[in-house]
Amino acid sequence: MKKVMIFQFLHGMPCKFLVFIISFFLFSCLSSSKDEDIQRSRIANVLQKIEESFRQANWDTIMDNYHPDFIHNGRNYHTQRIVWRERTALYNRLEIEVISIEILEDYAMAKLILYYYDMTTQHGPFIEPEYIGDMSFFYYDKGQWLIYGNQDRD
Repeated sequence: MKKVMIFQFLHGMPCKFLVFIISFFLFSCLSSSKDEDIQRSRIANVLQKIEESFRQANWDTIMDNYHPDFIHNGRNYHTQRIVWRERTALYNRLEIEVISIEILEDYAMAKLILYYYDMTTQHGPFIEPEYIGDMSFFYYDKGQWLIYGNQDRD
């Protein structure tokens, strides 16, 4: 009975209106996908800024990409700043390869492969977030993506 009523309803609709509804749903799906691609690109840009700042051994600029409420495996924002200071002292270059970025509303997780280089040696690959993950978790806050950590205090 319900199938017959739906068919009668659709059959009675003007063809232009039906095409409009179908187009609207298709466009909204495409628009959502395009917006996610833009957001993924913004996250990739954050990671590229970290690479550039790393070459300059500028951990303050690296930390500009971190949320003030960053927590990752017990490390807070200030502890993470020390980690970057130590990394830039040990290595002169960081290479970040983005494998994928998953977005769920205001949160994102980037799957990465990291390589650190000193004067003679490549160190890595380090698969993130499995290895350390301190660059993998993002939060969209006040119009920008910032590294947020996994929020695990232990």
